[in-house]
This record gives sequence, C-alpha cells and structure tokens, in this order.
Amino acid sequence: MKSLPNLIQVAALAALMCCASACSQAWRDDRRAATYADRIENSEAVSAEEYSEMVTFYCRALDRSLDKLKPLHDAHAAAVASGDTAMIAKTERQLTVETESVARDTKNVSRLGSQLFNHLGALPDTTRHRLLSYLSGIYDRYSNSK
Repeated sequence: MKSLPNLIQVAALAALMCCASACSQAWRDDRRAATYADRIENSEAVSAEEYSEMVTFYCRALDRSLDKLKPLHDAHAAAVASGDTAMIAKTERQLTVETESVARDTKNVSRLGSQLFNHLGALPDTTRHRLLSYLSGIYDRYSNSK
C-alpha cells in the first residue's frame, strides 16, 4: 500500500515526460519546416536531394500530426456509428479542439506543404510523384467515400 503513492508519482512523471516529448517534437517539426519553407520562399537554390529530404520530412511530420489526432478521429467515428447524439457532440468538440491545437503547433509544416505544392514543377519527377502519391493516400484514408 505504501508503494502506491510512489507508483502514482512515477506514472505521473512518465506521462509528463511523454507529453513534453510530444510537444517538443511538434516544436522541432515546426522549426525545421519553417527553415525549409523559408528556403523555398526566398528562392534559394535547392538541389534534387534537398527537395527529396524536404518531402520525406513533410510526409513524416504530417503523419505524426495525424497520428496525434487518430484516437479522437476513431472515437468520433465510433460515436457517429452508434448514433448517440450526446457522444457525437462530445467527440466532435474534442476532435475540433485538438485539430485546432495541432494546426497551431504545426503551422510551418502546413506552410512547407504549400510551398512544395506551389513548386511542384521544380521537384524531381520521382519526388513529385512520391509527394502526390502520399497526399492522395491521405485523402483516401480519411475520405468518407469508402
């Protein structure tokens, strides 16, 4: 019984560390995306390898953001399937709040995506195809057409 408070403290510390890690990852992603987007916006010379690196980074950062929203998305989908209007409203609010938070935390990731899309012609063919295939896959994964 005496070890229970210690266990709770350890669990609370672990949760805090996990949260701090997630927040710092979003911050690191956003800073790195800002650097990449600035390079494109400032018309700096970007090599084919650098564009490939940017696309790889963008896809992974977007995946991390979407993974953060997935549990809320699944909970909302389950609520919609159940028809429970109170639960639908609750999960919709939670999903909206978290989506807005993720969008704020990753605004430069979105900016990088816009810059990559605006400069599709400058991307090497394989990199452009990889980016467009990734975005198409995202659309397929989250569309209601299934």
